Amino acid sequence: MGFTAKTQQIGTWRMHINYNNVMKLTYAPNIIMGATEKSVFLYDITDNSTRTLDKASGLSDFGVQDIAYDSTFNTFIIAYNNSNIDLFKDNTIINIPDIKNKLTSSSKNINGIYTNHGFAYISTDFGIVVLDLENEEIDNTYVIGSTGDQVKVTDCAIVQDTIFALTAQGLKKASISSGNLLDYSQWNHAVPYISGLSEIESFNDTLYGISTELAFYHNGMWQTIYTDTLPLKSLKASETLTFIKGLNIYSVQNSVIDSLNTSFLIDPQVCIKTQNSIYMGDKKLGIYKDEQKIGIGNNPFTNIGFNAVSYKNSMAITSGGINNNVDGMDNVEGGFYIFEEGIWYNYNIYTFIPTDFPIQEFTRIVYNEYEDKLYVGMFTGLLVSDFATGKVYNSSNSPISSALLNPGVQKVTGLATDSKGNTWVLNPETHNALKVKTPNDEWYSFSIGNDNQKMVDLLIDDSEQKWVAQNGQGIIVYKEGENLSASGEQKITLTTNGNQGNLPNNSVLSMALDKNGEVWVGTAQGIAVFSCPSRIFDATSTCRISDRITSTLDLYTEYLFETDRVSAIEVDGANRKWIGTSAGVFLMSEDGKEEILSFNAENSPLPNTEIYDITVNKFNGEVFIFTSGGMVSYMGDATEPAENYENIKAYPNPVRPEYTGPIAIEGLISDSYVKITDTHGVLIKEGYALGGKFVWDGNDMNGKRARTGIYYVFSGSTVKDVKEKAKTSIAIIR
Repeated sequence: MGFTAKTQQIGTWRMHINYNNVMKLTYAPNIIMGATEKSVFLYDITDNSTRTLDKASGLSDFGVQDIAYDSTFNTFIIAYNNSNIDLFKDNTIINIPDIKNKLTSSSKNINGIYTNHGFAYISTDFGIVVLDLENEEIDNTYVIGSTGDQVKVTDCAIVQDTIFALTAQGLKKASISSGNLLDYSQWNHAVPYISGLSEIESFNDTLYGISTELAFYHNGMWQTIYTDTLPLKSLKASETLTFIKGLNIYSVQNSVIDSLNTSFLIDPQVCIKTQNSIYMGDKKLGIYKDEQKIGIGNNPFTNIGFNAVSYKNSMAITSGGINNNVDGMDNVEGGFYIFEEGIWYNYNIYTFIPTDFPIQEFTRIVYNEYEDKLYVGMFTGLLVSDFATGKVYNSSNSPISSALLNPGVQKVTGLATDSKGNTWVLNPETHNALKVKTPNDEWYSFSIGNDNQKMVDLLIDDSEQKWVAQNGQGIIVYKEGENLSASGEQKITLTTNGNQGNLPNNSVLSMALDKNGEVWVGTAQGIAVFSCPSRIFDATSTCRISDRITSTLDLYTEYLFETDRVSAIEVDGANRKWIGTSAGVFLMSEDGKEEILSFNAENSPLPNTEIYDITVNKFNGEVFIFTSGGMVSYMGDATEPAENYENIKAYPNPVRPEYTGPIAIEGLISDSYVKITDTHGVLIKEGYALGGKFVWDGNDMNGKRARTGIYYVFSGSTVKDVKEKAKTSIAIIR
C-alpha cells in the first residue's frame, strides 16, 4: 500500500516532529515501523512510501517507549512513556489504557514488549501484563516477585514452552503449558546468571542475552560467543540476530558474528533484517536501508522549540531555552529552524554554524525587517544571519558581556526591534544589561538594574519604551534619551505595589503588545494589562497601575487565570489573545473576558501543558505552540489584515466533493465586511472578517450545504474613509 498526505484545514492540528531520531524498529510483511522519541512512522517496502502517525492523526498519546508486531493478528503494538498502549491494525487505532489507568502507588512504567501467537507480553515495573490481541483486552498480569510481591521486569522472551523474564531479582523462567503463571512460585531462577544481563531475545528456538558479552542459554548453561569491555545494547531478532556496541552493529547467524558497515551513521540505536535487506535506525540521522537513507518527510532537527517569530510567510524557531533562573536547558545541538511553506530548514552546528564555535543554547529570536536578517540570542552571544551566512557577536567584537558570576556564558535572553531598525539586546547578569545595535553596526549600552537581576524577556511598545520582564522582581520599563543617549533616560520598576504596577505576582513570564497599544503581562499568578503604556512615566496618571481582568460565575468574581502560571501571550490578527498557562492553552476574546477555545493534553494533541511560547503565523493564521514535550500547531481562523485587496484569495478553490471543511477567504484589509452570493445575487453568507481572514462553513443562510456552482465574494472595509472594494469567486463541486 502507498501512503499519501492530507492538507491541513482550519480548526485542525499538526505535529512538528523530528523523525530522524529513530530509537526502535519492528516489521510486518512489507511494512517497517519505526519509533522516534515522540511518535512512529511506517515505511512501505513495496513502493518506498512513508507515513507518519502522531497524536494529531489518531494516536492516543505522545512519547513512545517501545513498539512490536504480532503476525497472528497483523497488529502493531505501541507503548507510550506514560504506560498508555495503542494497537494499530487494519489501518485503525485501538487504545488500551488499562496500565495507564491502573490505580497503584508503585511505578507503572512499560519497559518492553514481546509478542507470541496473538499475545503481547508487556514488561513493566510491577510484573508482566499479557495483552490478548484478538479480543483487544488485558488477559492476565503476572506478579512474580520471590515472595509474591511486585518486581520490576525489564524484558521477557519465549523459547518453545518456556517464558523467560529478566527481573530486578535475576532471570526467571516458567513453563507455559504445565504451570499456573499467576502463581509466583512457578517462576524459578534460571541459573547460572550472567552478571549485568540487560536484554534477552528469542532467536531460532534459543534464548540469547547481552551484557558486556553475548551468550546463549542451552541445557541450563550460558555459553559466551562474544565478549567486550564495553556494554552491548539493542539485541534484536529478525531474519538474523543483531546487537550494537558503541558505533558498531553486529549480525549473528549460527554463532558467526559479522560486523556491518556503519560508517555513515552517527549514533546507531537498532538494526533488523527482513526480505534480505538490513534496516538501521540512527538517533540523529533516521533510518537506512542497505546504507541508503529513507526519507521520512521533512522535519525539524530536534523536537523542541522554545521561542519563535513570524515573518513574511515563514516561522523562525529556536531550539534551546532558558528556565526561570535564567539558566540554559541543555538543548545545544538543535540550533534554530525556519519553517516555510511546509518545509523545514535546519541551522545548527552540523549544517550552518562553524563547528568550532562554542554553542550554548539558542534562546530568543527576532526578525529585523529593516535589514532582512534574523537575530538569534544564545548563551554565547548573538548570532545575526542573512539566511546564507551568520556572524556572531560576543565580548570580542561587541559590548555583550559574560555573566558576572558565570564568566563561561554570555547570555542573551531578550531581543526586539524598534521602528528605526535598531535591534535591542537583553544581556542579563552584567553591569549594562540592555544593549542596542544599529543597522550601521554601532553599539550602545545602558544600565537598567542590579547586576544580579533575572531578566528573562524584552518588549518594545508603541512609544518605543523597553519593557524588561524579570523573574521575581517585576518589570523594568526604560526609555533612553535622544539619539540613543543615556542622558535624559527614564526608567521605572513595576511590581505588586498597588500604586506602581499592581502586578498579581513579581515573577513575570510573558509579555505582549496588542493592536490597541496595550501591554499584556503574564505572571506566575495570572494576567495584568497596562491600558495606557505611553503614560507609564506620568506619576499623576493611573497608567502605571495595571488592570486585572475579571469574570463572574455564580455570583463569584475572580481574576483571569489567577491560580495559573501564564507563560505565553500571543495576539492574533483579530486582536484576540492566545494564552499559554499551566492548565493549557486558551483563546480569549479581545478584552480577555470571553473564552473562545481551550486546549489541554487530554482534549487535543498538546504533548503537555508546560508551555514555552505561542506564535501565530501572520500570513495564514496557523498557531504554533511550543511545549517542553514538543511542537504542535493549530490552524486558526484569523490572520493579519492586508494593506490592500491585491492578494485576496479563497481556499480550497475549487471545493471538491470529498472536502467537507471550512472555506477561507484571505488577504482582506482591516475591518472588512464580507458577503457571499450565488450567480443570481442571492445572499449565501455574510459577516465580519477576523483580521485578514473570513471563514465560510460552506453552508447557506438556512444551514444547508451550498450546491454545485460559482459563488462570488464581495468585501469592503467598514471604516468610512476607506472606499476600496474586493471581489473573488469560489467554485463548488458536489
